[in-house]
Amino acid sequence: AAVAAFLTQLYAVLIPLWVAARTRRPPRWPVWAACALVVAGVGLLGRVDVRAFRLGRGELETILGSLFFMVQILWLERREFAANRVLPTTMTMFLAVGAAFGLAAWALAPEPAALVRLVVSPVWLLLTLVLTLACTLFCFVVMNACQPRITATEAGLIYTLEPVSASTLALFLPAAISAWSGIAYANERVTWHLVAGGLLLTGANVLVQLPAARAEPSPAR
Repeated sequence: AAVAAFLTQLYAVLIPLWVAARTRRPPRWPVWAACALVVAGVGLLGRVDVRAFRLGRGELETILGSLFFMVQILWLERREFAANRVLPTTMTMFLAVGAAFGLAAWALAPEPAALVRLVVSPVWLLLTLVLTLACTLFCFVVMNACQPRITATEAGLIYTLEPVSASTLALFLPAAISAWSGIAYANERVTWHLVAGGLLLTGANVLVQLPAARAEPSPAR
């Protein structure tokens, strides 16, 4: 999980490099500094051990997923899509993804009864409903509506606050979930890794808002 969290944030570093190659202008120093803080912050949050790091199938697939998210962030910045209606666009996106994953679930399930056991489980249904409405539909509607108003570099760095919020929620939410679901899920504890990593990621977002960092071409408005 630590390595996955670290590799998932790869897009935050690749986006400014892509923008620099596209515009033929190197990023300003605050952007470079913010990228360095992101790498250090996520590494601390996940307690990544570079000595044990290797590129296996899981690592490569995680990097591929990060690249897809990078492409989505970059395409949301394009001017030709600025006038897109947010709700129909988001609905189309989720219908396509839902159809693909629905077919994959059906094809990969060991037997049809395995899918039936999921949909009749109250715990699974409630958790899936919360994840679908709050963590997916709401977040992506806001993303599709608001992200075109800032640069792709800013967006990529802002999204790196996700592990900070996840670590904060993990301090108290697992016990609440365990109380009614019957799942043994312990709360995380406050550690110096959490505090230091969170401060570094927050610092990265402060840096990228400095006037010296905001010299990229203006996004579509």
